[in-house]
Amino acid sequence: MDPFGAAGILIYCVTLLPVSGLVHVGGQVVADRYSYLPTVGILLTVSGIVLGNGVRIRRALCWAIGAAIPAMLVTTSFQIDHWRNSETLWRRALKFNPENPIARNNLGMFFLDKGSFRSAEREFRYAIACAPGEIRPHINLGDTLLRLKDFSGAEAAYRTGLSVNPRHALCRQGLGLALLEQGDWEHAAKHLKLALAGDNRLGYAYYGLSRIATTRKPDGPNATAEARIYAANACQLTRYQDPRLLAHYARTIARDGDFELAYKVGLAALRQIAGMKESEIGKDIEEVLDTCRSRRVAQPVAEGAKLNGQQFCETGSE
Repeated sequence: MDPFGAAGILIYCVTLLPVSGLVHVGGQVVADRYSYLPTVGILLTVSGIVLGNGVRIRRALCWAIGAAIPAMLVTTSFQIDHWRNSETLWRRALKFNPENPIARNNLGMFFLDKGSFRSAEREFRYAIACAPGEIRPHINLGDTLLRLKDFSGAEAAYRTGLSVNPRHALCRQGLGLALLEQGDWEHAAKHLKLALAGDNRLGYAYYGLSRIATTRKPDGPNATAEARIYAANACQLTRYQDPRLLAHYARTIARDGDFELAYKVGLAALRQIAGMKESEIGKDIEEVLDTCRSRRVAQPVAEGAKLNGQQFCETGSE
């Protein structure tokens, strides 16, 4: 055999063997990208055949390539259609392996981001059924049920996730938020603080603790200052991109008597929900703004002024 051909076949076999599926390594059994590197071996083999034979073989190969290009264009058009968006991609993967927990979970994330919460819930439950030892679908199911206001269901999902990994801070945060929504402030605070002990970058854990400080002991010593610091940390860690957190932050600032800053934060939150179906948040923000308009000091902020996180960033820690 021609040395080029032998080398090409060897390269093809060696590079394809680790991803052939004979030995399962990683989250996927097969994937399109696994064929990229082995293709080098095929090209080397073809090159050896062309160089080692006469003009007739080369002409025949040219005709074969000319016929193959249109066929490849057609197959590529079909493949591109599968890559149109995350939904088509993961549905394609599930067509070949309906019990793939990664594809199920990622399809659920597509629906969650889209706002199709029932569809997201269905996919996360499928993912859990396929791989109950994977914690991520449990967390995502809990997050989805929180959005659906099924707080007891969310609590159950997070508790199941913690049975898989008791030290997972994100899952612990979710459990704390689910308990908070059910009015169990004592246990909610416990789990939220445990979550922050595991990862102090969890903005929603700070948000939950701020809500507890303002609800459980609104008139207690330093309760307002404590709630304000927690709320500031929550907004900073979420990059001031969640209008719900900004609305809560504005309320805590107004309660602390800083109506000028509360008005700025409220305006920023109101601007973020423009065009969104967030009527409850909008009413909350308008209530804060009305309070600030009647109480704030002189030198009003222009309604159309551009605001960003740095303009109302506070420093503080737990």
